[in-house]
This record gives sequence, structure tokens and C-alpha cells, in this order.
Amino acid sequence: MSNTNNPNDAFSMANNPYRASTPGYNVAETQGEGKVLRLASVGKRFLGWLIDTLVPLLFVVPAIIPMIIAVVNVAEQSAAAGGAEVEMDPASASLLVAGWAILILGSLALFILQVVLLVTRSQTLGKYFVNTQVVDFETGTPAGFLSCGVLRVFVNGLIAGLPCIGLIYFIVDSFYVLREDRRCIHDLIANTPVIDLTP
Repeated sequence: MSNTNNPNDAFSMANNPYRASTPGYNVAETQGEGKVLRLASVGKRFLGWLIDTLVPLLFVVPAIIPMIIAVVNVAEQSAAAGGAEVEMDPASASLLVAGWAILILGSLALFILQVVLLVTRSQTLGKYFVNTQVVDFETGTPAGFLSCGVLRVFVNGLIAGLPCIGLIYFIVDSFYVLREDRRCIHDLIANTPVIDLTP
């Protein structure tokens, strides 16, 4: 693989370190080690995203169940009283409080865990389980909190949260992973690729 001293040439067809035939990230120029990092496959990136998307359900489902039970109890009491408004009984109130507690504390715990993983390992929970990592495009070293937390998560989340535009952005951003360099728009914003840590 040929090297170049001009970082702008990194994506030329001749020197593209991400071209599909040899999906590796050559950081020899910056580290002087001739180190090649393998790009994470589309499948691994999808699986990591899926885990990050589904993990919150571990807290949402247990939180919703007691809330539903509380609401059903109140509805049954109201029906028994001929449709009149009734005060929530202590048991139902306890279930409602428990549901909110699980939701809030679980979400907070998950948020802290994700932040810790991003700061210490440049990984989300999903990336940790599929053994991938976000690295700096120029050096190949684990990306810092600015790239991982601020640019990839916060800024990307702001754009994705915009009405109408957010959905379009999410779809386009997702399909960008099919490019030769396998970098989504949020990877380009943060100047990061995602690599495969599997030996």
C-alpha cells in the first residue's frame, strides 16, 4: 500500500487506505509503525447500533409494566364506582412511583455507563460487545471525548432530532456506511472511522 505525505490524498483511488479490496486503515505516516487497522464491517456496525438502540428497552419495559398495572387498577376502581373519578390507592401509587424510579434511574445509569465507555475506551456499549472502536482518522489512536461524545453523539443527535430533516439525515447517514471508507456522515463530522478490534 503506497503512502502519501499529503493527508488530502488519503481518499484518492490509488492511495485510498479504506478501499474495499483491502479494508485497512494505514497509519504508518503518523505513527511510524506501519500499523494497519481493520475497518469494522457493515454488519458489525449495524449490530453495534442495534445493541445501543435496544439496550434502553431493558429499563423501559420493566418501568412500563408497573405503570400499566397502576393505570389498570385505577380504571377498574373507576368502573366499579360507576365511572366516577377515584383517588389512586396506595398500592397503585407505589407501582407508579416504582415505574418512574426504574425509568429514571435506569436511564441515568445507562447514560453514565455510555459516557464512561466513550471517555475510557472510545466505545459505546454496542461497540464494546461487537469489539469495535472509534479512532482518530489521522492517528489511528482511540478518539477522544470531543470526537466521540460531542461530535458523534451530541451534534449528530441534534441534527437527527430536527423535525422532518432529522429523519432524512438519519437515512442518508445510515447509507453512507456503504461507501468505500465505511464512514457515515457523523464519522466525517467527527473525523473518525470505526475499526474492528477482533484479533
